[in-house]
Amino acid sequence: MEEACGDDNNQRSSIALDDSRFSHANATNVNHKSMVDDDKYNGVKSDEEVSDSDATKELEEETMGSRATTTRSNSTIEEDILSSKESSAKTDNGSNDNEEGDNHDHDTCALGSGKSNESSLQAVETRNESNHHRLQYNPSFFPSSTQSNGTVARTSRNEKQDEYVKKGARVKALLASALQAVADGLGKGGNSTAADRSDNDGDEVDVGDKSRKTDADFVHVQDLAQKKSEECITLKRKLEECQLQIQCLHNECSASEQNSSQTQSKIDRTLEALKIAGANAANARAEADAANARAESLNRQLNDLQAVIEDTKNCMEIVRRENDEVSHAARSVEGRLIQVESELTRAARVKRDAEEERDVLKTRAEKSEKLANVLQDKVNDYEDEIRHLKKDVVEMDELEQ
Repeated sequence: MEEACGDDNNQRSSIALDDSRFSHANATNVNHKSMVDDDKYNGVKSDEEVSDSDATKELEEETMGSRATTTRSNSTIEEDILSSKESSAKTDNGSNDNEEGDNHDHDTCALGSGKSNESSLQAVETRNESNHHRLQYNPSFFPSSTQSNGTVARTSRNEKQDEYVKKGARVKALLASALQAVADGLGKGGNSTAADRSDNDGDEVDVGDKSRKTDADFVHVQDLAQKKSEECITLKRKLEECQLQIQCLHNECSASEQNSSQTQSKIDRTLEALKIAGANAANARAEADAANARAESLNRQLNDLQAVIEDTKNCMEIVRRENDEVSHAARSVEGRLIQVESELTRAARVKRDAEEERDVLKTRAEKSEKLANVLQDKVNDYEDEIRHLKKDVVEMDELEQ
C-alpha cells in the first residue's frame, strides 16, 4: 500500500511539473508574440509617451518586486525541504522501537496525506489553468493591419499598448516560474519518500518510520504550496490592476482623439468667424465715416445747447436766492415747532407721573379696603364668640342656682 501511495505521489508531482512547464512554455510563446508585434508596430513615438512614463516606471517596479519575491520563494523552498529532510532523518533514527500494530495506522495516515496532497495538487493545477486563461495574449490591444497609418497619436497609442502587453507577459512568466518552483518542491519531496520506501521495503518497522517521515514531508510541502499559492494570488491581483490601468489609458487615448477632433472643428469655426469679422470690419469703417459726418452736425447743435444752458444757469441763480429766503423762514418756524414739541413732551411727562401716582394710590386704597374687610370679619367673629361665652355664663349660673 505504501508503494502504491509513493507511486501516486510521484505521478502527481510529475503531472504538476508538466503543468508548470506547459504554463512556462505558454508564457515564453506570449513573450515571443509580444516581441514580434513590437517589431511589427514599431513606429514614431508621440509626446503622450513622455506623459505616461510614470505609469510605465510603476509597472517596472512591480515586475522587479515580483521577481524578487519569486527568487526569495525559491530559496525558502529549498531551505524548507532541507530542514524537513533533516527532521525526518532525526525522527527515523529515534523511532525504530515502535510496535508493529501502529503500521496500519501509519498506512491510513499515508493515504490521508496522499489524498490531501492530491487535493492541493488539483488546486495548484486549477490555479495554473486560471492564470493561463487570464494571462493569454489579448490581440484587442493591438491595431489591425488594415487600419490606416494616418495620425502619429494612434501609432504612439499602439506602441504603449504593446509595451503593456509585454509587461503582462513578463508577469505571467514570473508566475509560471513561481508555480514551477512549487511543483519542483513537491516532486523532490515525493521522490525522496519513494526512494526511502523502496530501500526499506522488507522491514515493517522501517515502513512505519518512513510513513511518518513522508507524512511530515507532505504536511510541510502542503504548507509551502499554500504559501506559494497565496503569493500567486497576489501577483494575479497585481496583473489585473495592470490590465485595468491599460484599459484606462486606452480610454484616455480615445478621449484625447475626440478632443483633437473637437479642437479641429473649433479651429474651423474660428476661421469662419474671422472671415465674417473682416467683412464686418469693412462695414464698420463705412459706418464710421457716416458717423463722423453726423458728429460734425451734432457739434453745431451742441454749441447751440451750450448757449441755452448759460441762460438756464442765470435763471437757476435767481431761483437759488429765493430758495434761501424760503429756507430761512422755514428754519424759524421749525424752531418754534421744536419749542412747542418740548412743552408738549413736558406736559405728557407730568401727566404720566400723575397717572402713576393715581395708580399707586388706587392700589393702596384697594389694599386698605381688603384690610378693613378682614378686620370686620375678625370683629364679627369676636362678637360671635362673646355671645357664645355670655350664653355659657348664663347657663352656668342657672346650673349653680
